[in-house]
Amino acid sequence: MIAALEAMDDRLLRDIGIYRNDIPRLVDGFDDRELRMRPLATTNAKPEEIYEEVCRNVA
Repeated sequence: MIAALEAMDDRLLRDIGIYRNDIPRLVDGFDDRELRMRPLATTNAKPEEIYEEVCRNVA
């Protein structure tokens, strides 16, 4: 979970209300059920590519 969040760029993290230095504290607060969660869709795209695609679709 930490690796997935740390792979996101700062802009994406800010958009979801997270600051990079808060990631370890945030993940420590997850319970076992939350830590087992997996994305519904799989992709090889980088987080910033997904973000840009979402922004294009919204605009």
